[in-house]
Amino acid sequence: MKVKDNTSLENSDSALMLSYSAGECEGFSALYDRHKTQVHRFFYFGTGGDEQLAGELFQDVWMTVVRGRKRFTKDISFADWLRHIAWARLYDHLRLHPSYLNNLSKGATEQTDESDLPENVVSIRRNGFPIDINKLSDAQLLRQLQSLSDDHREIVLLRYCFRMDFNEIAGFLDVARSSVNLLHREAVMFLRRESTGGQLGG
Repeated sequence: MKVKDNTSLENSDSALMLSYSAGECEGFSALYDRHKTQVHRFFYFGTGGDEQLAGELFQDVWMTVVRGRKRFTKDISFADWLRHIAWARLYDHLRLHPSYLNNLSKGATEQTDESDLPENVVSIRRNGFPIDINKLSDAQLLRQLQSLSDDHREIVLLRYCFRMDFNEIAGFLDVARSSVNLLHREAVMFLRRESTGGQLGG
């Protein structure tokens, strides 16, 4: 069976959204099923594992999609549109609540029970990414993300929740590709160091 490329997938996304804007509810259902996991991962890790808040932001995003359906055109990439809505919603919340991540960071150090975390919230154990953070448990990653700077955390969330490559992230954030590479490398180094108790392997 031939695997669809990204262009075909995006055309399908756009077609589904256009059908939904024309009144066919099946289009929305298909888009929701296709993208819900990535959006939830983004909010779950972006809020430090606050399931209730992640759920609220998740619902807000899809309500924004519903409200904006008439403004959607075939010239818009649905995936990029959805990512921008999610990104803006998360960072609006963080800007309005600047102490939120500090509180999460303190609370995260006390979290030891991984059984409460959804299975494979961020599946960094697959897909062959050439970095050595695949040994981190979800609980460790969740905890350590809160210690990253805003810029570093942003890159990691986009990379591992939305599966964006570096060129996509650079375009999404309107920054140089070299800046994305540097921030990602620094973030991975930090996660490696934290996961090994400060001892980096060769």
